[in-house]
Amino acid sequence: MSGAIVIEKMERYAPEIKRLRERVLVLRGRSIEDDATSAELRAHVEIPPEPCGSTAKQASEIFSVNEVVRPQIDIAPKEKQFWRIVNATADPYVDLQIGRQVFEIVALDGMPLAYHEPRNLTRTANHSCSRLREG
Repeated sequence: MSGAIVIEKMERYAPEIKRLRERVLVLRGRSIEDDATSAELRAHVEIPPEPCGSTAKQASEIFSVNEVVRPQIDIAPKEKQFWRIVNATADPYVDLQIGRQVFEIVALDGMPLAYHEPRNLTRTANHSCSRLREG
């Protein structure tokens, strides 16, 4: 079993999140090597080639968000939302990508970035530099 532990009072360090719509997103991994529905699951996943032109890889594990593979999350144009993302996979790190969007990080592992660096309330990232540790 796994789930989210929500750390309250984050707005003390990042006041702008108080007015944002909040979502809790739980990432889980699922092996599809021996899964009876693996062909159906593989159809939902496409693993792009690695940088520098190497070939695409065959998926052996698939990740879901709140039990949905490749979910569509409703958000209005220019709307900001506060997402609490839980890495409930067996992998210690997750390379997170949200379309081709840049996103702001306000905390890691429930610890506000501003706690250690009061002048830096957020950090921007894209999939190549985002990191979520399990826990």
